[in-house]
Amino acid sequence: MDTEEQTGAIAMSIVFTALTTGLITLFSTVVLRDYGVGLFLGVPFCSGFLTALIFNFHEDQGKKATYSLCCFPFSFMGLFSLCGWWRVWFAC
Repeated sequence: MDTEEQTGAIAMSIVFTALTTGLITLFSTVVLRDYGVGLFLGVPFCSGFLTALIFNFHEDQGKKATYSLCCFPFSFMGLFSLCGWWRVWFAC
C-alpha cells in the first residue's frame, strides 16, 4: 500500500472512530443517563477495535502501525476530557 492510501486509511479510521465513540457516549450519558460499565469499558474497547478494523480493512498494515494508531482515539478522548475539566473549573 502506498503512502497516499495509507494516509487515507489512517484519516478514515480516526474520523469514523471519533464520530462513533462520540455518538455512543452522548447516547449513553444523555438518553440513557447511565455511567456504567458500557461507558467506561465498552466504549474504549470498541474505539480501539474499530480503529484497527478500519485501518486494516483492505490490507494488513502490521502490528506496530496498528498499535500505534489505536492510541490516537484515546488521546483525543483524553484531550476532550481535559477541555471539559478546564471549562468546569475555570469558567467562573
